Amino acid sequence: MKKLFRILTAPLMALFLCFSAAAAEEALPEKLTVSLPETVQGFGEWEIRLSSPAAGEAEVLIQDGAGNTWRTFRASVSAGETVFQWDGLGLQKEKLLRGRYTAAARVTTAGGEELTASRTFQLQGSVVPTMQYGLPSAGVIYPGPECGFFVEVLMSAHSGIAAMEVWQGDTLIWKQDKTIANPERTELYWNGRIAKDTWIAPGDYTLKLYGKLNPEYCFTWSLRVEEGEEPEIPVEPTGSIMPTREMTDEEIWEIMMKPSAVLKDSSMLTRIHVYEEPSGESRSVGFLRGQTQAVEVLEIDGDWAKIHAWGHTSAEEITGYLPLRLLGVENPSPWYGILVDKEAQTLTVYEQGKKLAVIPVSTGLPTAEEPKRETTPGAFLTARHEGESFANSGLRYEYPLRYDGGNIIHGIGYLKRGGVRDYSINLPMLGQKASHGCIRVPFQPPEGCELNCYWLWTHIPYHTRVIVLP
Repeated sequence: MKKLFRILTAPLMALFLCFSAAAAEEALPEKLTVSLPETVQGFGEWEIRLSSPAAGEAEVLIQDGAGNTWRTFRASVSAGETVFQWDGLGLQKEKLLRGRYTAAARVTTAGGEELTASRTFQLQGSVVPTMQYGLPSAGVIYPGPECGFFVEVLMSAHSGIAAMEVWQGDTLIWKQDKTIANPERTELYWNGRIAKDTWIAPGDYTLKLYGKLNPEYCFTWSLRVEEGEEPEIPVEPTGSIMPTREMTDEEIWEIMMKPSAVLKDSSMLTRIHVYEEPSGESRSVGFLRGQTQAVEVLEIDGDWAKIHAWGHTSAEEITGYLPLRLLGVENPSPWYGILVDKEAQTLTVYEQGKKLAVIPVSTGLPTAEEPKRETTPGAFLTARHEGESFANSGLRYEYPLRYDGGNIIHGIGYLKRGGVRDYSINLPMLGQKASHGCIRVPFQPPEGCELNCYWLWTHIPYHTRVIVLP
């Protein structure tokens, strides 16, 4: 009986193999198609399926109704189906506006033939609760009741649970979960206490920050714990605080990491006058803003400091005197640095001394009607984050990163037309002076670079050095 079964099944198996081969050949699509769910949500998991009748180089663009490209997928594909994973977000994980979008696909075959296809879909306004950024205030902390260390966090939805963890190697040392119910950023404070009567020991740690419902979107930072109280750095002559265009990246980074002599006891919006002589009765030679603008300390004269800086709004060099009691010294954040070159109209991002990217920008353009639009040169420290966007002169600007009392690094302006961002007014001005004094950064990175205004907003922590070359 077993022998008979084998005789009967052998032809059947051969027939099945032939049928499978024929089915595989018939399964190849006659034309290029692209498909994805009808409705997509940001910070999710979605599949873009590309079916091609031929092998080649594939490109899939996620575009809005104005033709702006928000995400690009590229791959060498074989004939048949290829799946691209998408999180429903833009290039740097930015939320996209609610509305209709198009997945536009193209495959270029080895023979040079171009196959195209497209599919429209709806992007929801709501997103999965996820941490958009988690940014520490310092790279070194001194545990104790007076420790002022904090982390700025922003959740993608108005409510969500933020997780903050401290690890040493593979060992979890401390964690905190906090429910966030704030559409703007929130500060999570930690003074180094890990139990009721226990403080974290000196050493090197890793800080992890994420949303509990979407933990794969995680921000990690190195963290150094030192013993004792944070030392107060005396105000002394600083030497030059500004690099030159001829310096190497290593030399520029060395200057960026210098402690910063700033006006400490004032709001960023308060005007602090610089005097011609070490006396409040002498003539004012200009004014500065507080907290983030660094000054070059030339000498200490009793209760006064002779300083050099660029005047706020005037953008002109000033040398004069400030009461010594108004100055304090702050250390810059150790991870990143930003160099803005007004001559070249570029913004360079440094990561721990290495040049990460160069981006075209627009700085201030003074006019006869508004002559004080010049972007003030000098050395600055970024402040706490602000809201996600603001409006000015009929345009909306996103992802503001404040670095002084009047000016901000932010995305180029747009008009909202039919549920899409229309950048046509500001976009042609990139690479030239055009702003009201702020530094405008593109949403679409230049060729060969993936950094944009949203990346800066979600990666640049409090007290990062910003240097604006005159």
